[in-house]
Amino acid sequence: DVNNAMNAANAAIESAKLSYGDLTKMEGLDEAETALKDVPEMLQKAQKALEGSLSIAGTMMTEVRTTNQKALLLIQTLKTEQMKVRVARPRIVAAQKVKETEAKDQAALDTLMTDPNNKVNEAEDLVEKTVITHGVVEADGEDDTEVKLAVEQTHQLAVQANVAIKEALALLGQRMVAIKNFSPKIRDKANSDLNALRIRIRDLSLKLQPLSNVKQLYAQKEAANQ
Repeated sequence: DVNNAMNAANAAIESAKLSYGDLTKMEGLDEAETALKDVPEMLQKAQKALEGSLSIAGTMMTEVRTTNQKALLLIQTLKTEQMKVRVARPRIVAAQKVKETEAKDQAALDTLMTDPNNKVNEAEDLVEKTVITHGVVEADGEDDTEVKLAVEQTHQLAVQANVAIKEALALLGQRMVAIKNFSPKIRDKANSDLNALRIRIRDLSLKLQPLSNVKQLYAQKEAANQ
């Protein structure tokens, strides 16, 4: 029966549309292809039946021609849906590959960022200790021994902080080279993370700079007071 075949074909096409949805999942495409698999045969049978009907003159001619037009429209709709599925499949495969690559690169980035983060945190801790210890020098109490000890401790902490800062910068330079082959999205994130660390290092350097020559400044002050 022509109408039954066309109704079945139309139902299959609508089922395929529901299956593929937004054309982003491979499972949906597979289901859509399965739904569309038998539609060409359905429409072919309907067309043959209609061709036979078209040769018959009589009052049903107009209805037959209308049905034939609907069949032709269904065939065109079928071709459109099949094309959507064919075009979407390689796009989904490519998107999946990108996603897998990004996951792999993100895992590598997490590992790469561990040492720089730890080193910057170490430098930050040393700078804070330097600032706190230098507070005793700035207070300039009456106990010269305590002040001199604070000067020496401030100097030693400043040296350690400067070493940590240089090591952190060296690690950042190495990481900039290591991320060049990352996928664009992860490379951009890596650049952002590394730049954030670089800004922290810059701020630490500025904070440490006036404390790095504490021994020279204290010696000048003592000489001036003599």
